[in-house]
Amino acid sequence: MLTAHGYVPLYMKDDDMDWVRADAVPDRRLIEPTGRWASEAVPRAENAWDTAPLAGCGTRFT
Repeated sequence: MLTAHGYVPLYMKDDDMDWVRADAVPDRRLIEPTGRWASEAVPRAENAWDTAPLAGCGTRFT
């Protein structure tokens, strides 16, 4: 698990989890509010990516 390598969980959605290096977070009290923010911001960003007309390259390069 990543915790053994110096990471702490930041945000979890379904079976996917985002991690951050523990030494990058000098105040661990910031993890929880950042995770709450991510729980709203990440789905919005993913939805915008999925619906954006230039989000993908399509099936072939033209």
